Amino acid sequence: QSPNDFGRQSVGISAQMKSDQRGKVTVEVLCGEDAAAAASRAATQKKTASTSGEAVLNCARSLQEQLDKEAETGAIGYLPPQMLGQNTPQERYRLLKTGGQYSRRAAEHGRKEEYPEAIADLLR
Repeated sequence: QSPNDFGRQSVGISAQMKSDQRGKVTVEVLCGEDAAAAASRAATQKKTASTSGEAVLNCARSLQEQLDKEAETGAIGYLPPQMLGQNTPQERYRLLKTGGQYSRRAAEHGRKEEYPEAIADLLR
């Protein structure tokens, strides 16, 4: 994985999600993402948008299960980064200590109209 792969290269982990316009779509985890970021990206992109919170949550759960299994086996060799958005103004820790911290960070992203980041924090 090179720095140029971040946000572009699939890591080989995917799940299905029900889209509003295209039926079931495949959501892939891209380099530099975790399960929540991949699901929120798919939910907010024009081609794969979904207004079903349950569909997005189920997709994120499925991706997280696969990432957890990957962490145990190491078959693919991918672990989500500890810092999301490295070397960008939105650089932040992926894991926080409490659900309240995720909620407050999601509200802050919402105020800045950074909706994919807000959704990802709520999914985490």
